[in-house]
Amino acid sequence: MDCLGPNGKAEKYETFDVENMITPEQSSTATTQRSAPTASKTGRRCSLPLLLSLITLLISLLALVLSIYASVMVRKGSSSTGSSTAAFLATSPRGLPAGYQAAHLFQGTGYFARLQPMLYPRSDHRAFPIGSGVYLLGGLTNALEVEASEGNATAARDAVRDPPVPLVLNATVLYNTFTESSSQQADMPEPRFRFCGAVLDGQLYVVGGMAAYEAPDAPRHAVSGSVMRYNPASNTWQTMKAKLAHPRSDCCAAAIGGKLLVAGGWSADYADTLGSVEAYDPGADAFSRMPNLTLARGDCEAAVIDDRYMVVLGGVGPDGAFTGSMEALDITSANLAWQPRASMNHPRGDFAAEALPGGRLIAMGGEASNGSATEFAMYEAEEYSWAQDEWVMKAPLPEARFRFDTAHVGERVYAFGGQPTCVSGLGSDGAKQSCVKVALDSVWGYFDVRYPDVYAAVKE
Repeated sequence: MDCLGPNGKAEKYETFDVENMITPEQSSTATTQRSAPTASKTGRRCSLPLLLSLITLLISLLALVLSIYASVMVRKGSSSTGSSTAAFLATSPRGLPAGYQAAHLFQGTGYFARLQPMLYPRSDHRAFPIGSGVYLLGGLTNALEVEASEGNATAARDAVRDPPVPLVLNATVLYNTFTESSSQQADMPEPRFRFCGAVLDGQLYVVGGMAAYEAPDAPRHAVSGSVMRYNPASNTWQTMKAKLAHPRSDCCAAAIGGKLLVAGGWSADYADTLGSVEAYDPGADAFSRMPNLTLARGDCEAAVIDDRYMVVLGGVGPDGAFTGSMEALDITSANLAWQPRASMNHPRGDFAAEALPGGRLIAMGGEASNGSATEFAMYEAEEYSWAQDEWVMKAPLPEARFRFDTAHVGERVYAFGGQPTCVSGLGSDGAKQSCVKVALDSVWGYFDVRYPDVYAAVKE
């Protein structure tokens, strides 16, 4: 190997022979046998390490210069509408120079993992989290599945009908998120599906909905105005005395300010799309009227952000069209009124939405239309930021579904059951077939990391 000696001239040195390296015990013998020059090596420096050090220094200086230049250009691009900067980073999609559009750097992130399934398929139900468990309440199921798992006599009779009659469940099932196992709990006082409710002060509330299944083309669809409360500690149900002033199905609800707010839905026979909002006070066991929604809607979802804002989003409006709009009620305001917020990227009904930490909200799945028919299941998921008032697309559901529910536990969002796209269309007799016969029993866990709000602004 060539190295520089004290006089600056290149000298030849032997390279190491690893296999013949000596041990400390051999050192004295090796010293007497060593024939290498005895001149001091002080001051000798290898040319290759020196060259690499210089190259590293030059690269570091170049990186510093480029970073300073990039910083200057970002400031210039974000403050001057006449800038020629093609792209720069921003912390908000608003207030950009003219001619720029922004996209979140972390859109499309997150992933789903398949978990252990529910006891049996179900749709049109609700999932309420308490601690590390999720309570699955009511809904519709395939009668054959319930008969096989529970020995339900009514289900057994209905299963032999053609087509099978969906069973309205009064079942309460606890899904353990640690073990991914299910256990039956006390049944609800009566069957219920397409209802709304929430967890308030550690107890579960079921409001409205329907108790009996009728075919989609049936002339009558009776709705309920009752309230049922479940105490997980004692595993007992109680039917409350209070009744909704406007009985409804397909409503949405959230617990906020010590009350349960029930919004939207449909009246009996799907005659009227409701915009009314009623607040249930558990202490008084009574409802009171709240300001109406700006848009009457059924098949909606509701959530609470920062313990201050109740948001109602999505659903089907009075015109029968799916909507992606969202409105919020600030319960601390002296003048209560619903205010518009950013609409979802994808209009949807019969979907699921969950509040997340940090003033965020995630919506996934749902029902869509192809312009001439409905009951098309969706994959799309998107996340909302209250601070940005912006929706960002996230990883899609592995299985498209609607008429399902989700629950946020720990750092995951669990998606339970639902229905896929109904591909059967009309039956042989021309009657519309129920999607419930293809209801799902699958459970998916959604995982994501909370990323900073960083947007890439690109010149159009």
